[in-house]
Amino acid sequence: MINISLHLVEPRIFALDKDSFRKGMKLLDKYQVSRTDFEEFGCRIGLPERVVKRELDAFAKVRGWKAAKKTMLNAIEKDLNERFADVKARKGYVRLRGQESRTSLNKVSILARKLTSVYARITTKMEFTPEVHQHSAGLILYYDNMNYINLRKYYSETLGQSALSIIHLENGVKTEFLNTRIPVEDKPIYLRLYIEGRKSWFEWSYDGENYEKIGRIFDTTRFSDEYCKYGEFTGTMVGITCADRVLHKKCADFDFFEYKADESRQVE
Repeated sequence: MINISLHLVEPRIFALDKDSFRKGMKLLDKYQVSRTDFEEFGCRIGLPERVVKRELDAFAKVRGWKAAKKTMLNAIEKDLNERFADVKARKGYVRLRGQESRTSLNKVSILARKLTSVYARITTKMEFTPEVHQHSAGLILYYDNMNYINLRKYYSETLGQSALSIIHLENGVKTEFLNTRIPVEDKPIYLRLYIEGRKSWFEWSYDGENYEKIGRIFDTTRFSDEYCKYGEFTGTMVGITCADRVLHKKCADFDFFEYKADESRQVE
């Protein structure tokens, strides 16, 4: 199963408790909460730094624990509503809510981990029913927003149904391999990425046993600090992703994300 940690599960309970909140904030009934108090407390209970900074002015104006608690809970609720990953919506799954294109520098829904070896196999099982061309979800080999390979399920207007295809972005140049596009049914589907030294490729399956290759073989060495022109120095990652470039509401459910790597094998 995917092990994803969402913030503010316990902190929300903590913030709702009057005594715990007052003690944590060191509040008196008529104490004016300072910006420093809020920064320290927000970070301690797990509020992301961007949320803390956004709410600083509002929080610094409140007086007393009741107003302070209300402002803190509003910040927590707003943060939860802005998140794109949910492990509670469907038991045993992680649900990704689609946001902007994967080339965006703003709100992008990618849940990924570091690639620790160039000999690896990555597999996921996904349920996703795209309705328009702007809906897509799948498996991604990612360096930065200008360099990635994405095996995605999306709605093909040409075919009039869901399909699998690969999009490759190389230093900002986008290639969609429509010649290897495959129409697929709207039912659970397995997606797999193989990385074998300098070669990487994708496969897919309905049953998790019989896989078919899709697309061409890609050059793994191009996912490096030396090759990528924009110099992000992120390192290569693998993960799952979802996009809804219309309303930012369409979701994809992932049953598991399996990462197997041979970290002892020498690079050939």
